[in-house]
Amino acid sequence: MCRAIGALGSAPEAGLAFHFRPTGLYQGDWKAPLTSKLLLEAGGSLSITHWPTFLNPGVEPTHISILELSNNFRYNASATYANKRATDRGAQRVAVSYITGTHAFKVGMQIEEAVSDVGTYVHGNVNYSFRLGVPTQITQYATPYRAIDRTRADMGVYFQDQWAIRRLTLNYGVRYDYFNGRVDASHVPAPESGWVPARDFAAVSDVPAWKDLNPRFGASYDLFGNGTTALKVSIGRYVAKTGTAVASANNPILTSVNTVTRTWTDNGNFTPDCDLSNRAANRECGPMSDPNFGGFNPTTHWADDVLRGYGVRNSNWDFATEIQRQLGSSASVTAGYYRNWYGNFTVTDNQLRSPADFDPYCITAPLNRNLPGGGGYQVCGLYDVSLVKFTQVDNLVTQSSNYGQQKQINDFFNISINTRFRSGIQLGGGIDTGRSTTDNCFVVDAPGVAAGSLTAPQTATTVAGISTASPTAPQNATTINGKRTCRVVTPFRGQTQFKMNGAVPLPYDLTVSAIYQDMSGPNIVAAYTASNAEIAPSLGRNLAACAGRVPCTATAIAPLVVPGTMYNHRIRRLDLRLTKSLRVTQRVRVQGNVDLYNAFNGSGVVQVNNAFGSQWRQPTEVQDPRILQFSAQIDF
Repeated sequence: MCRAIGALGSAPEAGLAFHFRPTGLYQGDWKAPLTSKLLLEAGGSLSITHWPTFLNPGVEPTHISILELSNNFRYNASATYANKRATDRGAQRVAVSYITGTHAFKVGMQIEEAVSDVGTYVHGNVNYSFRLGVPTQITQYATPYRAIDRTRADMGVYFQDQWAIRRLTLNYGVRYDYFNGRVDASHVPAPESGWVPARDFAAVSDVPAWKDLNPRFGASYDLFGNGTTALKVSIGRYVAKTGTAVASANNPILTSVNTVTRTWTDNGNFTPDCDLSNRAANRECGPMSDPNFGGFNPTTHWADDVLRGYGVRNSNWDFATEIQRQLGSSASVTAGYYRNWYGNFTVTDNQLRSPADFDPYCITAPLNRNLPGGGGYQVCGLYDVSLVKFTQVDNLVTQSSNYGQQKQINDFFNISINTRFRSGIQLGGGIDTGRSTTDNCFVVDAPGVAAGSLTAPQTATTVAGISTASPTAPQNATTINGKRTCRVVTPFRGQTQFKMNGAVPLPYDLTVSAIYQDMSGPNIVAAYTASNAEIAPSLGRNLAACAGRVPCTATAIAPLVVPGTMYNHRIRRLDLRLTKSLRVTQRVRVQGNVDLYNAFNGSGVVQVNNAFGSQWRQPTEVQDPRILQFSAQIDF
């Protein structure tokens, strides 16, 4: 099986085509009620998922991928390809339950293992970047290479207990989580380009090795003792799902310098007239952004306070309180408040740089009627590293608490109603609303505050496909029209949704059901590619990426919109189902379904292009079109 996939933000030839083979999901379960109160359970599953990529029709191995920076549009070929890609996972579980009328006790264990096996290659080992059709940058790669990362154990051992004491029901328990990752040893042959030699990488263990103790507690109280009104409260700690991501980030193949950029001043023939194997500036090409191209020494290290130990894994606490009220015999209403807060954030600190190594600058936002106030305002708090420190990289991933206090807090409210009438008609609906607060106003490298995303400051964050590890990356010290961007409060209007559902039985064992959703559209931001000519007057010099070359084609990414202040149109969707039930024999029952998804054929925008330019705010993903589906289920 294969499938070709393109994106609205790229030309068809720049999309990826996939082979989905082999694939499969295999599961097995076993249960043994030893007594009327004692139950044993066990189970296992194996998921096989292979999905390597191949060239879309019309793409040749000689075609070089090109990114147009003015609108973040990629064409000619995909940036990278994967001649091998496997993500397989196995899972096992076992549990013992002891249940009486007022008491339920359970103890068990779950464990998973996984592997990510990916081979990467790039056409010609280069990508080009143009701005308004003019070549500005070359990206060089050291491919092909193959990275094998493993989750050796994602394990949880738990116990939970439930007591019913008159009008009070208590639920409490604790879960011990253990996670261990590993990277396989590998050999990487020298690429045909000859830019780097053959390389060998040793295995890496305990990336990560995490241990966590996660308590859970809940209580439900019958307020009036008649079973019509219940007050519920719960709180618990949870750890983030990780997979092989951390092992991959510590894979010496991937942390070696496999990619470098260099400026390109083209003479009009759209071909780099320079020696790309020469790491210094020569002819049309500037110097490599990292002279250690292909080097064994990783440019990014992970501190032990992130990789190993108790309670260092990304985690969150969840708190919920609800009140449920029975309204007569056919309706109930639920209202609740929910709060969660996150911890163990990480930052990436280039230890060879300090705030003194950066110079500030401002730009003027372009005039555009879709920008706040029509544009023309100042965007300040942007920084460029000094030329001396431009190629010096020694990143350390560590806890953000070493630099300051980072917050991510969500507060939500919900009210819903459900009805079930004697006729069999069921109706329900509700509203969810809330707001989120993210705050990372502290210093890591550049003056002001930490570089990186607003929810987890890391200098390796990408904006519009550009790594903010770049010396010209925007910092969270940025002010847009006088508003700081390091603390963002997402308003209620950005996270409010309405939902309704219903089911109506009809004659001849037919049932028609529907789900209606009304959700907020995507948040709109604007990543602007500013030229050196726009930056130099405020900076007082050319960008460090110019390396003294004239003319300078270097650019920097600047945000033009404060996150959480602009949203696209709301998304509305109606899904319908018609079900027919038929009993063939006493033991055999057949259910046939006709589903109509997105019945109104709405084209609500799910994602937009956030690169400021001619394609800014253009949809990159919309709702699936109206789909008619037939299905059947046989029970025997």
